[in-house]
Amino acid sequence: MTRTRASRARHLRIAGVTAAGAMLLAGGGYAFTGATFTDSETIKGNTVKAATLAIGYGQNTQSYGTTVTFDKLVPGDTADAKEVLNFTNGGDVPFTYTVTINNVTTVRGPQDSSGEGQASLPGWIPVTLSSNGKSAKGTLAAPPVLTVDGSVEPGEGRKASLTVGLSSDADDKAQGASATFDVVVTASQASATKP
Repeated sequence: MTRTRASRARHLRIAGVTAAGAMLLAGGGYAFTGATFTDSETIKGNTVKAATLAIGYGQNTQSYGTTVTFDKLVPGDTADAKEVLNFTNGGDVPFTYTVTINNVTTVRGPQDSSGEGQASLPGWIPVTLSSNGKSAKGTLAAPPVLTVDGSVEPGEGRKASLTVGLSSDADDKAQGASATFDVVVTASQASATKP
């Protein structure tokens, strides 16, 4: 029997389709679909929580410190207040801290009818803040900023003290005048710390 050219081409096509079908069956369909088996598991209830940075009460106390009154200062006097602030790191991460003064207000004395002494009083009151072996000096007019080296670890405590005076430059207008102010500790997370 002689085959024609068309018959031979038909025979090659059938052989090619048959070979492709066999490969499909042998490969499980992977060659054409790319299908694979998969499995997954779920772990539920994961949580992300931020750490806390908190200044706590002083060790063995229920306060941050004692309000102090410096009374009856005369020009050239210096008064020392030990342990104005007593605080701990009540948070989860170490912090560094600064001690500053703000909210300065003055009341004029009876000798100051013009108000000049009241305006001058903050400049006549030198202030020194001390903590952890460092100190910073200024006046109530230009308050000191004490930046303390090192960090306070969670649960650790620190103390800060205050010294004030009345400058020898104060004149009669300072008599009976007074000033009030706040001492503030500001905590900042210590750099490169991880809870």
